[in-house]
Amino acid sequence: MAWAESDLVTAWRALGGRRDAAAWRFVSIGAAGGVRFEAGLKLPDGREAVVAVFPAAAGATGRLPEGQGFDVVPLEADVGSGGGEAIALVRRPEGEIGIFGIMAVDVLRSVERMASRPVGELRLIFIRRVQEWQDFMARGGRRPLTPEKQVGLFGELTMLKALFATDLGIAGAVACWMGPRRAAQDFHVLAGAVEVKSTAATGAFAAKINSIEQLDAERAPLFLGALRFAEADDGRTLPELVADARLAADSVGARQELEASLIFSDYRDDHAPQYGRRLSLAQERCFEVTPAFPCLRRADLSPAITSARYGMDLDRLDAPWVDRSTMFAMLGVARHGA
Repeated sequence: MAWAESDLVTAWRALGGRRDAAAWRFVSIGAAGGVRFEAGLKLPDGREAVVAVFPAAAGATGRLPEGQGFDVVPLEADVGSGGGEAIALVRRPEGEIGIFGIMAVDVLRSVERMASRPVGELRLIFIRRVQEWQDFMARGGRRPLTPEKQVGLFGELTMLKALFATDLGIAGAVACWMGPRRAAQDFHVLAGAVEVKSTAATGAFAAKINSIEQLDAERAPLFLGALRFAEADDGRTLPELVADARLAADSVGARQELEASLIFSDYRDDHAPQYGRRLSLAQERCFEVTPAFPCLRRADLSPAITSARYGMDLDRLDAPWVDRSTMFAMLGVARHGA
């Protein structure tokens, strides 16, 4: 089922119109992989909720996540019908209903994408996604992006737009954008991956490699896309790229998944007036991370080294590179019209 925030809002409004004395009101909104979902309303304060009901076989273990913006609470096993373990995500009074709706849809879809897995794994996927949202809420995300992060997001959106025009399609491309979800690489494309590094500096192309796993992964083929931007009067602003992506995602029903990724990227519309820099793509090189590519590899490091971050001057790389179309072909997704 393709959940949307509007579906939840409709369900919550319908529950608010009912007249009964119950502390909770519920309505079924679908299922995925044996997990049932209910929209809920907690009375008397009328706080919105989404409830996941897992079969008893899922194995309830460990504490539920705690954080800001919404509560995570266990409910009686007979929520709706069918028994099992019921976990409710309940908006706090101070929580923004818009962000809560986006969060709820994102959590539902995280389970839906993995619906073929055992119910025990689905419970873990649900809990981990909730934890990520709780961590985000605790961060606040109220400050504008730094100039460096603006360029980084500009580069990821540039690559996302390019993926829209491949065999993946718009919805498939949005689902591939994994960087905001704390994946090691920005995009997981079929069995491969693309890590995007962007700069608008006029000097050396200094890239930050944020973990050993970023360029040392089991996904293959793995590419590092180096995008250099230049300021130009006819260039695009970051809010314009976001608007383009939203329009495209709207056309295929992928808007909520895109919005979740933008939120995790710390992009907020109220900061848009501060993002007026116009950039155009001046150079793009796509390096395949082969065994000969210079980077840190786990197998070459002492077991005592558990994590590492390091810098790389991409202008000094003595490694072959290909253009974007060739990279997409090597990843197994052809560009339309190519």
